[in-house]
Amino acid sequence: MKRLCIVFLMALLVPSNSCAADTAPEAIRLNNEGVLALDKDEFRVAFDKFQAALEIDPNYELARNNLAIAHNNYGLLLRNTPPAALKEFHQALYIEPDNPTALQSMSSFMRHIIRKNPNSFVDRLKLGDQARSNNDFVGAVVEYRAALKLKDDPQTHRKLADVYRVLNEKDKAALEEAGKSK
Repeated sequence: MKRLCIVFLMALLVPSNSCAADTAPEAIRLNNEGVLALDKDEFRVAFDKFQAALEIDPNYELARNNLAIAHNNYGLLLRNTPPAALKEFHQALYIEPDNPTALQSMSSFMRHIIRKNPNSFVDRLKLGDQARSNNDFVGAVVEYRAALKLKDDPQTHRKLADVYRVLNEKDKAALEEAGKSK
């Protein structure tokens, strides 16, 4: 049996005086508290802290990155419960679609745990359809985007547009309708 390689990417704790001047001190404090919670594997607390920091400052990239890291690491912890782990990997990739650690974790998870090919348009499309039918719209977005990276397909653009509409992301839905993924 092949083993899943576990990769933990450490979140960053940043002293208040080293952040960009436009980041609110409260957002920095919440981010730092989230990192401390993540270090103790208190994932729910970490999610809440990072999300609260992002509510204060939606452009706070460090908090966004740490939130993706938290979901990725929680997914790794849950790998023996594939549906729960998959949801966490989807969350990480929804937050940061090009995060190399989350992409690697997802790829390894697909190959070794759920026995799917991460480079197969058909496998990614099936995972997207499954997520969509389970009302897991975040998972559907991640999988349809992954499928479209493998093959430009008008029907998949339409499916992704429909999911974006459900998520009330009208601009993204319009781009997908036009077949212009970002």
